[in-house]
Amino acid sequence: MNGEAYSGDTLFIEALFNKRPILCNEASSQGGSLSFSKVSVYLSNVCFYADGKQIHSAPEPQLIHLCNGRQMLAAIPPSADAFSFALGIDSSLQVKGALSGNLDPVHGFYWTWQSGYIHAKIEGLIADSLGNAQELIWHIGGYQWPYNSIRYAKHSLPLGNATLSLNLNAVLTEAPTREKLSVMLPGAAACKISDRIIYNFSIEPQ
Repeated sequence: MNGEAYSGDTLFIEALFNKRPILCNEASSQGGSLSFSKVSVYLSNVCFYADGKQIHSAPEPQLIHLCNGRQMLAAIPPSADAFSFALGIDSSLQVKGALSGNLDPVHGFYWTWQSGYIHAKIEGLIADSLGNAQELIWHIGGYQWPYNSIRYAKHSLPLGNATLSLNLNAVLTEAPTREKLSVMLPGAAACKISDRIIYNFSIEPQ
């Protein structure tokens, strides 16, 4: 993520569904089925701390495609005991318009029609027990008041390698899923879904 390698431990990231790593287009839910075609998030402002003091920060946001399985997020600096991150791209970058690298619009996460980055995409099909399917499309973005959907979190780090996991089952259960199968604009629904995403990240020893 930051081009700087440490000889110590690694922070990974993955998405879980029903406590198992998700497989693209292969997931099940009670009373029906759910297939994911995309689960992607922008994580930015990754910072590491030791004894309450910031000791390192990553230079640029990272676009993570969680359907690809467990991935490296960052090398953990020696002595780090906590880290923080943002879900989404903060306003200081948003106001600069389309950028390059991980923020290049070629990745498909920039709303040219309203100038801003999509913080998270969750797409798939939800089918009931009778096989009736509905499309789920969540493109979560917005950085301006009153619908700023950028969210921040801080977690303690265990000793050794660690994995930052997103509990998708909880996100889909607790967010307004049935009422809002399509969310593609900044607004109250996008903010609620951002709340559920950031709340359902957890850190575990590897």
